[in-house]
Amino acid sequence: HLHTDESVTQSLAQVSDQIAKVTEERHWYAPIDFGNGITVGDFWKVESGTGRWEYLNGAVLTPLLKGKRVLDLGCNIGLMPMLMLRAGASGVVGVELQKFNVETAQLIHDIFEWTDQKRYDLHVHHGNILDVLDQDFGRFDVTTAYCSLYYVEADEMAKLVRRAAELSDMMILQANIVAFPDPEKSARAQTEFLRQLLMKNGFPEVEVHAPKDFQRPLLIGHKSASI
Repeated sequence: HLHTDESVTQSLAQVSDQIAKVTEERHWYAPIDFGNGITVGDFWKVESGTGRWEYLNGAVLTPLLKGKRVLDLGCNIGLMPMLMLRAGASGVVGVELQKFNVETAQLIHDIFEWTDQKRYDLHVHHGNILDVLDQDFGRFDVTTAYCSLYYVEADEMAKLVRRAAELSDMMILQANIVAFPDPEKSARAQTEFLRQLLMKNGFPEVEVHAPKDFQRPLLIGHKSASI
């Protein structure tokens, strides 16, 4: 599909209109800087979108992702998969429940291919992240879940981490230390809970990257002691 500045701007405006119908505001889940002066969302915070990648995720994860095949659980609109691909990941399979997010992920993928003049190997599976427990998604080098794993129950989280240990040698989780209205969900999103989850379910060595006053610490679980 051939894009132009005008067609991309129109496509993004259509997505904003669809978001507005659902949320009563033109609020993108994650702010995105596509380059070429094309942006969506608000860039005054670093907790989401490309801001989160530039503030923490990119610096920490880029050396770990080069040439790697990645399974991303709960990929939302596909931004983190795209940023991993741009950082050198060889391919990403994302899993996302919401059909609108899957469709938006395809648009974001197309725009980044256009702005970067480069092909990116992204496939988004429309389904529940629990699908990976009983479907064959193949073998991966890394499994990621950016602020998504804690949306399922604690026992399901453990099953998913054990499954990730079968599929890959490394698992990357992103915590969220902001309080949710649901206290149980808040507990599942905390750094220490996720660290224990990784350690007890196949990734005994865990690195934690938690800059002061940053609400989304990163955890990197390794199957062996060779960090």
